Order: sequence, then structure tokens, then C-alpha cells
Amino acid sequence: MGIIWAIMYSFLNVLIPGSFSGLSVESEQGRLLEFIYYSFVTLTTLGYGDLLPVSPIARAFGYLEAVIGQIYVAVLIAGLVGIHVSNRQEQ
Repeated sequence: MGIIWAIMYSFLNVLIPGSFSGLSVESEQGRLLEFIYYSFVTLTTLGYGDLLPVSPIARAFGYLEAVIGQIYVAVLIAGLVGIHVSNRQEQ
């Protein structure tokens, strides 16, 4: 999921140059690696702040990725707890 978001950020940066501040690499491959880093930092809501979305659409994507990351964890934990409770009731 993080890599898909990184590709979307890279594509957004090509469509709207300057959508992100803090990019230190000029090559597209290097930028993709920076977007992978940014994506996983955002997905986990860690947020170091060294790479920042500047354009409104980049910010919206960042918010959306953070929310999806938290919902994913909540649903995963709820599913695991449900399986555990179900197995206990069967025993």
C-alpha cells in the first residue's frame, strides 16, 4: 500500500511541480525512493517533517493516506481479536 501511495505522490509531483518541499534528489528514481520514505512515514503517522506536502492536493493525499493507515491497523486488530474470541467460544 505504501509503494502505491509513493507512485501516486511521484506522479503528482510530475503533474504539479513543487507539490512537495524538502526533496533533495533530482533524478526521478531518487525521488521515487524519497516518496517511498515519505509514504511509509505518513502511512504510520510518524511524520518526521523533513519532506512536506505544499500543494493542497498533496496535503489532501497525505491526510487520506494517514487516515487509511490508521483504519487499516484498526480493522486488522479488530479482525484478529474477533478470530481469537471466536476460537475461545468454540473451545
